[in-house]
Formats: sequence, C-alpha cells, structure tokens
Amino acid sequence: MWYEELVRKVRSGGIRGFALYTYDRGKEETAIYGQAQIVPTPRPLSRNHRFDIASLTKVIATGPAVMKLYETGRLSLEDKVGRFLKEFVGRRNRDLTIRQLLNHSTGLTPWYPLYLLEEKERLPFLANLKPDFKPGTATRYSCLNYIILERIIERLTGSFKDFVTDQIFSPLGMEKTGFGPIEKNLAVTTEVGDHHERKMVQPYLKKKFHWRDYPITGEVHDGNSFYAFGGISGNAGIFSTIDDLVIFIRTYLDFDLPLKRETILMMEQPFNERGLGWIVKEDGTIFHAGFTGCGIWINRRERWAIVFLTNLIHPRVIPGLGDRVRQEVIRTFLSARS
Repeated sequence: MWYEELVRKVRSGGIRGFALYTYDRGKEETAIYGQAQIVPTPRPLSRNHRFDIASLTKVIATGPAVMKLYETGRLSLEDKVGRFLKEFVGRRNRDLTIRQLLNHSTGLTPWYPLYLLEEKERLPFLANLKPDFKPGTATRYSCLNYIILERIIERLTGSFKDFVTDQIFSPLGMEKTGFGPIEKNLAVTTEVGDHHERKMVQPYLKKKFHWRDYPITGEVHDGNSFYAFGGISGNAGIFSTIDDLVIFIRTYLDFDLPLKRETILMMEQPFNERGLGWIVKEDGTIFHAGFTGCGIWINRRERWAIVFLTNLIHPRVIPGLGDRVRQEVIRTFLSARS
C-alpha cells in the first residue's frame, strides 16, 4: 500500500491517527488508522469521527457560500466591502472587493488576534488595517479575508451557519458536517490547551486572558473562530468526517456541487497560483490545507482526488509538521500512480 509510511508514523508516534481517501480514475481506497486522541486516554479512530478541518472551512463552506450568492445575483465579485458592511464605509479598506477577499489579494496581514478587541471594535479595526501591498497586485494568504467574507454572508442571509447548511451541505447529503461545538465522543481531539495560540499572541497581549488548558475536543481549535466568533467563522470552524468530505470532492470533481459548472471553473482560475479560495497548480491540481493537519487535493484533468484528515497537532503543535506530512502524502501518491 502506497501510504505505508503513514502507518509507520502512527506506530512510531509521529502521527496519532489519520483518515485517508483516494480516488484515481475510478478506483477508490479508504484507510482509517490510529487514535482519535491519546490524552488524557486513548480513543481508537473510526470513520465516524469528526475532524476539526480548520482552514478547509474556507473552500468547503465560505467560498461556495459566496459563489452561491454570486449566482443568485446578491453580490458581484467586483462589489466593494463597503456596500455590505457599514463599518467599512469611509474607511481605508472600503474598496476591497469580494474577488480580492476570495483570492487573498487584499494585502491584509495573515493573522491578528481579533478576540483581544471588543466585539464592536473588530470590523472597524479590519476596515482601517493598512494593507502590506496594493490590493489586487499580489497574493498572500490571510485568515482575515475569510472572516470578512463571513460577515458579509451573515449580513446578506441572516445566518452564515444556516445558509451554508441549507445551500451546500444538506443538498449534498453531508449530514455529519457543520460547525461546533459537537459531542466529545464524536470528535477527534486537537491540541491540549491553547499553548500555540498563547505564543502567537504574546506581542499583542496587554492584560490577562483566560485560555483553554484542557484537551480541545469538539470545540474549534482556531483562536479567532473560538474566542471572537463562538466557533462560527469564515476562516475555520467546520467539523466533518472522511465520508462527508468524500461526497464533497467527488461532487466537485464531477461538477455536481450545488453550483453551476461555470461557477466552479471560475473558482479555479488562478491569480498568482490562487483561485477563489484554492491553490491552483500548473498541472490542474487544486489544493487546500488546514492547520490541524488536513488536506484536500483534486485534479479533474487526470481524474484523481485525495482527502487526508489527521490530528497532527494532538497533543501539541509541532511547527512545520503538517506541511511535511502533506508533502509526503502527495509525493508518495503521485509516485505510486505513475
């Protein structure tokens, strides 16, 4: 089996567990291996366990929701943020467009701990945040872009959570996909406490903050999503199973999402290797990752796809491990199919 090295990593303790699905020109393979958690006590991983898929939220929820609003004429990709969010009117970033938010060409900093601000201060802060380059001239990944998109969807529909469920997940039959919190026995555990977040926030922290110090299970790991937005955000917050994400990538592969074919193709048009959410490679592969260790790859041209779910940040975050493991997954898969 081509993923034997992943199994060895589980046995040696380098990976706690993983759920893997591959599709290659009609051939399907699924592997579930290892533990859903090891701290405080081990729990075997099953295909029914729900993973915190972190930034995969951007491409399976937020991006498709925006494009659904585009299809129904409720927004244009060239619309400016100030049209939808009054907090941006008259401020520095009022002219950022929906397209620039989707393809990460706003120039906004990759991250900021918005939860250190009062709720009423967050959107005005984003509206005045100085971009690091002229919007629309380059790309750089930023969670803030998708946090702003979620606020726009919320204003237009009344509920981001309900809109995504009703318009994307339910039509596809993704019944085990949605925002947390979820029951602990259904969830894969991520980090034990907010240690990584605490290190990131030190330059910004001016007063005592109450952090989580327990194994994070059934709650979103991402700090902004959890502390600022109650687990419902455009950058992170979705929990899902391997089987539900298989539904998503197979329907995406075959243009069977609740979106038009031309809309899906539009999402894959690259600007500096960035589509409307996805990373787009020259060979036609689209890809996105999540901080918890997850990854999705789809190549419609060559008819293959991968879903890789894991809890690499359990019980602690090891910087760079996610990228290394995902690179090994795709490299080994492509080598095996050649």
